[in-house]
Amino acid sequence: MKKNILKSERVKKELTQKQVADKLGLSTGAYCDKENGKRKFTVAEAIKLSDLLGFDMREIFLS
Repeated sequence: MKKNILKSERVKKELTQKQVADKLGLSTGAYCDKENGKRKFTVAEAIKLSDLLGFDMREIFLS
């Protein structure tokens, strides 16, 4: 997923990167890298993230 879309969805839900990272079981730095496209999400992380932010997890992998 493009970082601007992922960040936009996170901000809409009024969540910080730390809050999302904690929900995914990641460090804030690891989540930041993934949100910025430097690293890829695992399938398990994508499922949790899609539940948390309310979008189709396939979007994470299709961009």
